Amino acid sequence: MQMTTRRGFMVGMSAAGALVLLPRHVDAAMRYDRRALDIILHRPARHRQVVAVEHVKNGSTLRKIVNSLNGYAFGYGEGPGTMHVVVVLYDTGVLLGLGDRSWRENNLYDIALAASDPIRGVMRVPGNPFLHAPSGLSTHDDPDNPRGFYQDTSIDTLRARGVDVLVCDNALRATVRRIATSHGAANVDDVAKRLHTDLIPGALLVPAGVTALDAAQEAHFTFLPG
Repeated sequence: MQMTTRRGFMVGMSAAGALVLLPRHVDAAMRYDRRALDIILHRPARHRQVVAVEHVKNGSTLRKIVNSLNGYAFGYGEGPGTMHVVVVLYDTGVLLGLGDRSWRENNLYDIALAASDPIRGVMRVPGNPFLHAPSGLSTHDDPDNPRGFYQDTSIDTLRARGVDVLVCDNALRATVRRIATSHGAANVDDVAKRLHTDLIPGALLVPAGVTALDAAQEAHFTFLPG
């Protein structure tokens, strides 16, 4: 895997952050919950990792997160729960953080394709294809069972394993522009409102992904590029 330097990554994130094109019609103090972010970042854990997810990439980064969790839990025999992973979604990666309604109403498969982040080999469902866990999963499953709880890459299962999800508002607004351009939406604010109220359960909106990554590293999270 080609590792991105932290400096190079942050420069790229700053460039992506320049895509703020919409008015912030809701007061920032109401939109962003800094206390909630601090609670997430200071949750006790033996190991801490922050993962920067720039693109959907068929959900491949979700597999990396599973491997990180399992490495400590089972590879080193520490058991589940010793590693706290925080995921920061930005650029087209924010599509992972949108709920079923947004995927259904806006055909986000095509939005990803138009943004050069095609979703291939994933069954098209009327919702977020990376969100829901298969039925019948249990924490009592064998860790090596490829269809079991500990090998499942769905966001629901990762959330159940303690993974927190942060969604970059700058990138979400850029997604609004892509949707409005693609669908010819007359009222961009309406599209923005619907997306902002349809984040996946438990996700936290942050003003900028780069800010969240910095805050996580200040809280001693190790950095993993997606």
